[in-house]
Amino acid sequence: MTVKWTAPAIGCLAAALVLIPALAMPARRITTSPADDRDPSWSPDGSHVAFESDRGNSQDIWVIPAAGGTPIQITTHTSYDACPAWSPDGTLIAFQSSRSGNMDIWVIPVTGGVASQVTTHPVDDWEPTWSPDCSKIAFESSRSRGSNRDIWVIPVTGGTATQLTTDPAVDGNPTWSPDGTQIAFHSRRGG
Repeated sequence: MTVKWTAPAIGCLAAALVLIPALAMPARRITTSPADDRDPSWSPDGSHVAFESDRGNSQDIWVIPAAGGTPIQITTHTSYDACPAWSPDGTLIAFQSSRSGNMDIWVIPVTGGVASQVTTHPVDDWEPTWSPDCSKIAFESSRSRGSNRDIWVIPVTGGTATQLTTDPAVDGNPTWSPDGTQIAFHSRRGG
């Protein structure tokens, strides 16, 4: 099955999560709240989907069984928590959050609890993605060149981030190769 985002109805601000089999069978809605549910991320075993939602009076990370059911709130901060990404071992969820005053990358156990801050730069960091061995997180940031976004990598325990791209074009949405030797990303480079 493929997770598909559905656009809100005209005059409505909410979105729902919908599953559609990869073989083009009928889609099946798995969230039923009038809230804005978006940015789904599969658990490694395919049993759950993490997502961001404004259903709890703030934008938080939630997890729902892939078969549907009652979602569980994972983050409970009043800040904007978004863009969940499951760790390949299924134990943690990385996400971006404004809880430190700007967007930084954080991780939290999939059962909830205390979140740990991974990036601490005063410029926004977005779109976390895990290395296959769970040791690093790639992300996009404009920390080196104003509004231009580049790809960076940082140990999941925090520390010094390494800049991977320096092109004048915007680079974003990194994703690791299965063997962890390459990172694919989108770019607005010419040619």
